[in-house]
Amino acid sequence: MNKLAQTAAHSVALRLTTIVKSPDEAARPSRWEMGDPVSRAPRVIAIGNSHLEALRFAVTPWSSLAAYGFEIDYISTFDPIYQPFWTERDGGWATHAGFLKDAENLMWRVQPDIVVAFVSCLFQFNHGTYGDERPFDFVLPEAPGLGLLPGREIIPYDLVREAARRQHQLWPTLLSQIVAFAVPAPVYAICPPPPIAEFAPFYDRIKEKAEARGFQPDSVRYKLWRVQIEVEREVAESSGAGFLPAPREAQTELGLRRVDYAGDILHANAKYGALIAAQAQACLREHHEAAG
Repeated sequence: MNKLAQTAAHSVALRLTTIVKSPDEAARPSRWEMGDPVSRAPRVIAIGNSHLEALRFAVTPWSSLAAYGFEIDYISTFDPIYQPFWTERDGGWATHAGFLKDAENLMWRVQPDIVVAFVSCLFQFNHGTYGDERPFDFVLPEAPGLGLLPGREIIPYDLVREAARRQHQLWPTLLSQIVAFAVPAPVYAICPPPPIAEFAPFYDRIKEKAEARGFQPDSVRYKLWRVQIEVEREVAESSGAGFLPAPREAQTELGLRRVDYAGDILHANAKYGALIAAQAQACLREHHEAAG
């Protein structure tokens, strides 16, 4: 069976921890009941996985106010103090309790105007970077013009989508917790960057795998990414968060990530992070306009 099909067929039972507040915490006044200065800079909290680094490289807590007009704080699921982030427990998976506690306390202390969250899996990267032992392709309903490559096993679109959905099973609960911590501030899930358009600038770092397996064709990599972000959009909406698309100016005509916006074959760089900061600015304006 193709590895992608195996992923879809594999069922994972999940149970994530819930936060139980102590009596002292339950009695603590809401941060919104404590009052806030009449005039202050807008505040943004950025929370999430390793894709957070592109924004962190572009916008530091010391430069954000002058450069973008808002203050920013970060909390990363990749911080060593939160590892392992998920652990097996009682037949399911538990989120690191310290991370949940720190995230809640950061929201309470900062009182953000908005929260931006990078919460995504490696579905496209895992299945759509290096060549597969059984080459595959599929029809993307939103882009039927991409067609199918000859000599490849054709996988039904619904099976590909189900594989992506299953790889995201841990994230909806986490994003829902982030949304709950942030109330009344809106949360915006950030689209993961598109697949890299060119491997050549980073070839020395990936030479062994590249020579052993080759690369997936551009069209397959792009289609897998599109499936992933549609699943992530649904996760965001079901969790009560907005969803911000990948900046179009960082993409090639096909929709892959331009090399000048690449930190490596998976992550974006500070130039890409600046585009995310601009999206945060736009969200702040919308939020303030809606609030009157």
